Amino acid sequence: MRGKDWFDILAPGMFENKKIGEIPVTDAKTLVGKTVEVSLPELIGETPKGYVMVRFKIDKVDGNNALTRFQGCRVVKEQLYRVVRKRTTKVQVVQDISTKDGWKLHASTIISLNKGANAASRTAVRLAVNEWMKKFGERSGINEFVTAVTSGAAQLNIKKVSGKIFPTRFAEIIKVNVLKTVPPKQ
Repeated sequence: MRGKDWFDILAPGMFENKKIGEIPVTDAKTLVGKTVEVSLPELIGETPKGYVMVRFKIDKVDGNNALTRFQGCRVVKEQLYRVVRKRTTKVQVVQDISTKDGWKLHASTIISLNKGANAASRTAVRLAVNEWMKKFGERSGINEFVTAVTSGAAQLNIKKVSGKIFPTRFAEIIKVNVLKTVPPKQ
């Protein structure tokens, strides 16, 4: 019987190949395809977005390193319970996005509007945010997209877009899932 070897799990290049964990396995081939989820502060250090979890999929093994690829991110439910309050209107936008470099993503966004938003306002906000997200994805590569979502820059722009239509309290991209990846260029 063979002993277990320890492998370092490394984040992809967009997160500077930071070590995000270790895993013991008897056969390195079993690592490929496993997913790992870490909080954003563990990944990039101090950030006010400690409620964001980032998911990676182990793509290949190189020596004692397990190399990963971005697989998605999500906001923990407790944060959503905290920000979506009574006497506000919640608008949710769920859509598929294609990036400039060919990745296909499935994103879910929540916008919290102030009291009194009628159906026409909610529809206008939904359409404006949908259009902005589509254009943002088309002009961004995956690295720029993930950086904007994890830093909060995309959420600020969504709040500006929806705020032009109806007063907006809060905007957050609550989930991003990767539908199709593109292999990195060698």
